[in-house]
Amino acid sequence: MKKLSLYFLAAIVVANLAACASDGDCSLQGNWKVKDAEVTSDKLDETVLGMAKDIMLKTTYSFTADSIVIKSGGPSGEFRGSYALDAVGQTLSWNTVGVSNSSQYSDNMKILSCNSNELKLSKRNPVDTTQAALTTSTMVLVREN
Repeated sequence: MKKLSLYFLAAIVVANLAACASDGDCSLQGNWKVKDAEVTSDKLDETVLGMAKDIMLKTTYSFTADSIVIKSGGPSGEFRGSYALDAVGQTLSWNTVGVSNSSQYSDNMKILSCNSNELKLSKRNPVDTTQAALTTSTMVLVREN
């Protein structure tokens, strides 16, 4: 029975990895822009959610093998730092610092799908699920040529 459970667990991990890299190429290296974004909340006004969505739609991401540059679509400017892609846990996280003001920006997002040209991510704020959700958001990034 233990062997069967381990095989079943291994099959789930393999299926999840296949879903993450649906066409076999989930490399992040390159430049990405946000094609679509959604932000929902039971607690915040639609105007605030619309402003957050507008900022998301104007933000770009540039990945190298070991670094990330985020150009915010809002007043925050540019952030530089490192990122981690966890294919097993299907998460993308980064730690960055603002270029103009040294403010820190970290994020941890769930990878919903990934291929050579499109990356779909979601996140919940706060990440701590013992706290009530303030916002839930999804965004679709597309590779720029």
